[in-house]
Amino acid sequence: MQKAEKRQFSLFDNIGSNQCITFNELKLEQMLIDLKKYIENKVINTSDTYFNIAYHRDPIITHDEKTGLYSLRFAQSSDSERLLSAYESNMNIEPIKLLGVGVAKGALTSIKSYIDDNPGITTKEVLEHFKIFNYPTYKWTHAQSTSLNEINFVKKLIIDWAILKEEMQLDLFEGKFTFMRTNKRAKTGDQTNVIPQCFDGMCLEQNFMKMIRQVQAD
Repeated sequence: MQKAEKRQFSLFDNIGSNQCITFNELKLEQMLIDLKKYIENKVINTSDTYFNIAYHRDPIITHDEKTGLYSLRFAQSSDSERLLSAYESNMNIEPIKLLGVGVAKGALTSIKSYIDDNPGITTKEVLEHFKIFNYPTYKWTHAQSTSLNEINFVKKLIIDWAILKEEMQLDLFEGKFTFMRTNKRAKTGDQTNVIPQCFDGMCLEQNFMKMIRQVQAD
C-alpha cells in the first residue's frame, strides 16, 4: 500500500471554487510556506510581533568568523522610529506636524502636551526631549545562517512579508499565523503582542501594555 504524502497547509482550504483568489493572496500563500520552512529549519527566529520591522531602513548583516554565522537584524518599527523617519525626510517639519505621522494615541497626547507647554520650541528640541535620536534600534536577531545567499533570501522574504501584511491589513491573530510566534500560548486576541514598545524615556507603550493586561485579568 502506497504511503500517503504529507499535505502542506493552504490558506485556501476553506475557499469555495467560485471565489476569486487575488494576486496578493497567492503571494501570501507562498510567503507563509517559505516563512514556515525557514522557521522550522531555525534560520529565521520566531517573532511575537510578527516581524514588525521598519522595512524602509537597511537591515544590518554581521559575520562571526569563529562560528561562520551570518546574522540579520532589522530596525524595529515603533512610534519613535516613525517620528525619526519623519524628521529625517524633512528636517524643516513643524513640531505640530509630528502629530500626523501615525503614532499611538498616548504618544500623540504626550507630544501635543509638550508642544503646548513650550511655545516656540523646535522640532529637534521636541525629539531630543523624547529621546527619539536614540533610534533606530537593532535589538533582535531575526535570522542566522552560515550561507550569505540564504541570509539575503530571508532578508527579502521578511521585508516582502512586512510590506504585504500592511497592504492586506491582515488579522495576525488568525491561527494560520501562529507558527511565527515564540509565545504560542498567549491569548489569540491579545493585541498587546504587536504594540510597539518604548516611545520615550517613560516607556509609554510598555505602561499601556501593563494596563491592558490588568484589565484583561480583571
